[in-house]
Amino acid sequence: MKFTLEPPNKAKIFAKDARETPAEIVGSNQTLEWRCCFVKVYDVDENGEKRCAAEYDVCNGKGIVPLGTEIHLKGVMGVWKTTVNN
Repeated sequence: MKFTLEPPNKAKIFAKDARETPAEIVGSNQTLEWRCCFVKVYDVDENGEKRCAAEYDVCNGKGIVPLGTEIHLKGVMGVWKTTVNN
């Protein structure tokens, strides 16, 4: 499964549980949401080697972070949060 950038849920408001950037999120099939962030998506192989698979300019978005993927977020005033998927 690959990481797919989706548009954010505009109705959802980030509360006090949002974290600030910079951040590195290791995939565990959780949902990641962010606001005002540069996004870099890395595929991580079985040896821990990372390869940049995609880059996005400052944006708002969400996506499921699969195993074997790492997401790096940066940005002035950037915030993010994860939600565990069942």
